[in-house]
Amino acid sequence: MNVLKKVKRPMPTKCLWCDGPLEDGHDLWDIFISSSIICGNCEAKFKVKRQHFKIMGIRAESFYLYNDFFSDILIQYKECFDEALYPIFLWRYNKYIHYRYHDYTLVPMPSSNHKKDERGFNHLNLMFASCNLPFCDCLYKIDDVEQKKLSALNRKNIHLGLKDMEIPNKLLLVDDVCSTQTTLKKAIKLLANKHRKIRIVVVAYNSPKKNKSKKT
Repeated sequence: MNVLKKVKRPMPTKCLWCDGPLEDGHDLWDIFISSSIICGNCEAKFKVKRQHFKIMGIRAESFYLYNDFFSDILIQYKECFDEALYPIFLWRYNKYIHYRYHDYTLVPMPSSNHKKDERGFNHLNLMFASCNLPFCDCLYKIDDVEQKKLSALNRKNIHLGLKDMEIPNKLLLVDDVCSTQTTLKKAIKLLANKHRKIRIVVVAYNSPKKNKSKKT
């Protein structure tokens, strides 16, 4: 278990996504008070929708609906290894997550070893680093297969393993996108016991039946 230190970086003067003027589409409040890091035009393309739901009886929440714009940024971040984009996803919610789950330990859903080595960074750990909560990387993929290449049916065959390590009793499972819930359900089965309290946070929620956006 460790705390990933927040990367210190100066406030951007240009939008982290389109590289246009940060003030485009923003008023002074957004720029100086809420510390916006993307322009208002790009921010408007996010489909902000706070949702609360349950997975196997465990409380979960998400912040965005998964759409093409979110998918484009996530692909650029994860598949094109654009590490600098990590603050875009949770800049509005870092403080909320920190105070709402201040006594929880983050458990990120695991990536394949191949993808982690190719990427050179852990995309979820970096995405949630600014929440300033401890991490417990206790899960790993037994199959070491990239989930985005699998159909919804084959994703059910993905197996997770639990590392031999001390695991806290208050865990916040985190992921970037929730579609089939398969990985989170397998994580719950491995981690749930009568002494442990588990909650879930995903950045975006994707309903495959209603949203035909690109998959990541």
